[in-house]
Amino acid sequence: MVVSNTHTQIVTYIQEVLQSVPGINNNGKILTRPRDITELGKIQEIFAEEGTTGELLFNAWVIERDAIDSVRQGAPKGQEFRFSQYLVRAYHSMNDELNTEIIFQDLLTEVMDAFVPAIQVSTAGGTATNIEALERARVRVITVDDFAGHVCHYAELELLIRERMRAFDYHQPA
Repeated sequence: MVVSNTHTQIVTYIQEVLQSVPGINNNGKILTRPRDITELGKIQEIFAEEGTTGELLFNAWVIERDAIDSVRQGAPKGQEFRFSQYLVRAYHSMNDELNTEIIFQDLLTEVMDAFVPAIQVSTAGGTATNIEALERARVRVITVDDFAGHVCHYAELELLIRERMRAFDYHQPA
């Protein structure tokens, strides 16, 4: 039997790691799926919070899986692995007077540091044990972009997760 983590379990793990970062857990919004919204007011409602002077502040993190692959290693006997690549998109308000460039860069470093320990997916249903490794965690894009009518810092964090799926033997039926 193949023991499999669901997409939901892995997203929950990523969400828990992001929530452990101080700059996110106190004022960030973590979305566990991309949102297909075209109405500006709705985008702002979902991704932003109102600041003390009424301005919109963005500190949003969106989790999505953008690739999945299955690989068999070894022949005639071996092991099957699943590689899932997750993308975390970060949007953070930009304000030169508040040094948000430094704040955002520090926040990205803290997020990367949070993913360094060995990966263990914890969920309400118990701990998934077939996660082998977080193969790669890297910030592949850091830029400034327009988001919902606001200039924001933007980054893409890429996470490659390896799951051990099952052993196989080409000489025996599955």
